Amino acid sequence: MKTVKLMVALLMTVSLVFAGGTMNNTNQSAEYARTLNRTASTGVDAAYSNPAGLGMMPDGFYLSLSNQSIFQTRTVTNSHAYLNTKEFGGETTAPLFPNFYAVWKSGKIAVSAGFEPIGGGGSAEFSDGLPSFEMPVSDLKAALAQTGVSDYRAQISFTGSSLYLGGQAGITYSINEMISVYAGARYVTGTNTYEGYLKGVEVNAGGNWVIPGDVLRGVAGQAAAGGAGVQPLIDAGVGSMSFAMLIAGGVVTQAQVDQIAAGLQAFGQPFDPNTSTPVIVKGTFDAVADGYTAQASQLDAGFKDMEVDAKQTASGITPIIGLNLNFNDKVNIGLRYEMLTELEFTNETTVDGSGMFPDGVKSRSDIPAMLMAGASFQATPELKLEGSFHYYFDKDADYGYGDKHDEYIENNAIEYGLAAEYLFGGKFIVSAGYLRAETARNYSRNSDMSYGLGSHSLAGGFGYKLSDGIMLNAGYIKTLYDTDVEKTYTYVSPLLGQVPNVKETYEKTSDLIAIGLSFKLK
Repeated sequence: MKTVKLMVALLMTVSLVFAGGTMNNTNQSAEYARTLNRTASTGVDAAYSNPAGLGMMPDGFYLSLSNQSIFQTRTVTNSHAYLNTKEFGGETTAPLFPNFYAVWKSGKIAVSAGFEPIGGGGSAEFSDGLPSFEMPVSDLKAALAQTGVSDYRAQISFTGSSLYLGGQAGITYSINEMISVYAGARYVTGTNTYEGYLKGVEVNAGGNWVIPGDVLRGVAGQAAAGGAGVQPLIDAGVGSMSFAMLIAGGVVTQAQVDQIAAGLQAFGQPFDPNTSTPVIVKGTFDAVADGYTAQASQLDAGFKDMEVDAKQTASGITPIIGLNLNFNDKVNIGLRYEMLTELEFTNETTVDGSGMFPDGVKSRSDIPAMLMAGASFQATPELKLEGSFHYYFDKDADYGYGDKHDEYIENNAIEYGLAAEYLFGGKFIVSAGYLRAETARNYSRNSDMSYGLGSHSLAGGFGYKLSDGIMLNAGYIKTLYDTDVEKTYTYVSPLLGQVPNVKETYEKTSDLIAIGLSFKLK
């Protein structure tokens, strides 16, 4: 059966990205959490968001440290008739999502370094499983209904985590007061872990909870008993006589023959008293018993207890270039291009009951290239407006879909947004922002195991100048995902065959809280 393989497939594709494209995290500072638009930043967080903009900073040494706590829920609703529950939920948490940046600026040169979770960053726990896991188990209720089965149960649990850590460094050079450029690189290490099990699959047959194979072994026993019932006739030497002849000769009664006929009909087997003989009936009962015994063995293999405990690791380098254009005291434009990060993961497997994590096998899951552009406008001494546009080259990345890549990745993802911040009394900043994200994913290829949704994110927060060299930033992001995203498909059941018109809907929620401090050290 495919149940555990489906469970592992989810673990392999579970996405833990909270902002950015298919694999990129762009939520990399507390300043971002209160604006959602930092691509034209000239503050210390520009070490990530607009590194060429560091050329606009006053000379000095700067540090920034922030943490984000992120909470996400996922809900999948499935219409399959035999499921005991139609709604399945999971939680993704990342209580620690740290970002650290350091900048040294002197004259025309700025040297910067940073550390951030550039992809993933949390764990996903699905305590109730998902439709793909439970549907094959639920089909037992229909497949074994004629044997008296009325219900099913199973223990399904798994946790997946994904963390891509990035350490970056680079140099910014100011060509003149208007133009500065950046060149740098990020070293990325990726780790995915998968732990899960499927066990305790049972069905309720006549009020008793038993493993599925035992139900069919019970039926096989009934068939074998039918064969044993006619064995004395064979032993008596009348095995080749028809039952009509045996009735006429007084060897058996009509009631006994009717009982044998009913027994065969219960297994869908024909009976003709004029042609059927004890030998034929015995062979038919034995064949039925053997068939059910073989099916019982198949159920044992398909629904046995299975466990997965595996890890995947990879590393790669991301070259980064940037350009900043400062037209005057009011207008600043930032550009950043991150090249494709090729990541080839290697399995490190402890337990693999599914057969899908052979130890040492390699697979690809890249971080795509991305182009980011942003602009800021100082409308008044107190009011600043910011805008951004992000473009992800998903179609050029290898996500492990093989020759089906273009079926799953329909577009290149984009983001665009606006923000405003207002300064009160020279120390207190209030800000708000909006960001629209359009996914690269083909909605028709969504599944409970992996789905992408477009979103609208809203942010708000504040910055407070604690002293001449210390700034406190805090922000909150609420992401509202596109609703009514659903698909109707034909489910191929390992027990029932094709089941048409199964409808599935997908939902998400996401909340992010961030706090950080930035310092200028004289």
